[in-house]
Amino acid sequence: MRIAVIDVAAESGGALSVLRDFLSYVSELNDEKNEYFVFVSKEVEIVNPHIHYILKPEIKRSWISRLKWERVGALKELDELNIDVVFSLQNTALFSKKRKQIVYFHNVLLLEPKTKYSLWKKAERLYGIYTRVIAPYTLNSLKNADVVICQTNTVKNEIQRRLPGTEAVAVNPNVSVEDAYLATAVRPIKGFLYPTAPVPFKRIEETVACVRENKDWFDENHLEFLITVNGSENAYAQTVYAQAQGISCIRFIGYQKRETILALYRDHALLINSELESFPLPFQEAELVGAPVIAADYPYAQEILANTEGAAIYRKHDTHDMFEKMKWALSHQRQKKQAMNREINTWHTVMQAINGQSHE
Repeated sequence: MRIAVIDVAAESGGALSVLRDFLSYVSELNDEKNEYFVFVSKEVEIVNPHIHYILKPEIKRSWISRLKWERVGALKELDELNIDVVFSLQNTALFSKKRKQIVYFHNVLLLEPKTKYSLWKKAERLYGIYTRVIAPYTLNSLKNADVVICQTNTVKNEIQRRLPGTEAVAVNPNVSVEDAYLATAVRPIKGFLYPTAPVPFKRIEETVACVRENKDWFDENHLEFLITVNGSENAYAQTVYAQAQGISCIRFIGYQKRETILALYRDHALLINSELESFPLPFQEAELVGAPVIAADYPYAQEILANTEGAAIYRKHDTHDMFEKMKWALSHQRQKKQAMNREINTWHTVMQAINGQSHE
């Protein structure tokens, strides 16, 4: 079978990590029955005789370029390659029912209310365009998908509410950490880590306000609060950075490699205050290392952390309750036990959908 994997949007961050993880899984299958034609804007460092890269950097020039390719160019290229199945990792289906399509949906910004973000505020303008223009286009495209893969039941249910009759399947992403980090967390912790991007829905300003209100406690316990932005990326980052001035325990450490983040979990609690997530990989990574996890009370956190022993959820927008959970994290003495990576790779369920097998 000839399978097209479409992810021209992935260049860095979580989107590129998902693509690499899928291709690594495919490569390890030693599957000689399928040929994979991967449409990307830059080549991925995974070499396999059954994986062929088709570079399309020109599609990244503008949304018009991408739209023209998806509506015309892609369909022509798929015909020329005699593609049987399309697997899209970029939330969007092609506008054609000629061949089977599986869509991996992970950008929940596309499910936000249309007018939530202002077009007049510089920090929100991009997200306003997403919800008003890109989201309707994307959700309309999903009507052409045979199966939509979602990372949580929360997202699956919302997709089915928006698009009645759509076949959607909840498949948690495959999360594992290297053996060197498994169950290596120590107590007491040295502080808190918020691995985040400088975007408004991450609500970094609320965490800064919480630390400001309780900076004496941070100082008395020699704790630090680490944020993975540098404070100069955009208008939002600059605003948050300015709000944190004079609070010595807050450190803006900028983007960090995954290995550095995993090492920090050994003596830092994870805090996530984002109001908008599909499935934050740090939840599972921190748990595997053994770090305490605290998060705001949003549906994705309720679902993912429901059975996590070392996790606590605080009331969203409530800096007092956030602080109470920080105190819990400092005093929490989790029973030392050997962490285990998930034995079954969840890409197996996705491959079942691609191969037309039952995915119940």
